[in-house]
Amino acid sequence: MSIGKRIQKTRRLRGITQKELGLEMGYPYFSADVRIAQYENGIRKPKQETIEKLAEILRVQPKALSGPRGYEPEDIIRFLFELETMGYSLDLRCKGDAIVLELHESNITKGLKEWKKIKYRLKNGLITNREYELWKACWPGID
Repeated sequence: MSIGKRIQKTRRLRGITQKELGLEMGYPYFSADVRIAQYENGIRKPKQETIEKLAEILRVQPKALSGPRGYEPEDIIRFLFELETMGYSLDLRCKGDAIVLELHESNITKGLKEWKKIKYRLKNGLITNREYELWKACWPGID
């Protein structure tokens, strides 16, 4: 997903208009919505400081807007290689047709356990999809 689509998705989850977001960013009244629309449509790419300000206004982590890098399967596997090289304890085992990755690093496993709990709540109707998406955008630690 592009950064523009992430901005749009988060803005909509927060229930604010392009005009409102643009005004909060400090853009002039007559062009505030246009500037946000340009970001959302990929006409303009926001600089890092703009991403940080957007994230602050939208109350999400900046990485929730800029997004992860490396979507190809090879990139993901190479990232796991890199983690192992950095000293993280990774174990792989087969479970039917699936591969189970065991990661023995407390901060990462803590985050994955939080994610598992929130997915359980979503699956069982205890939270809405909107609440789930906001949780992901805010993780870790922004309400």
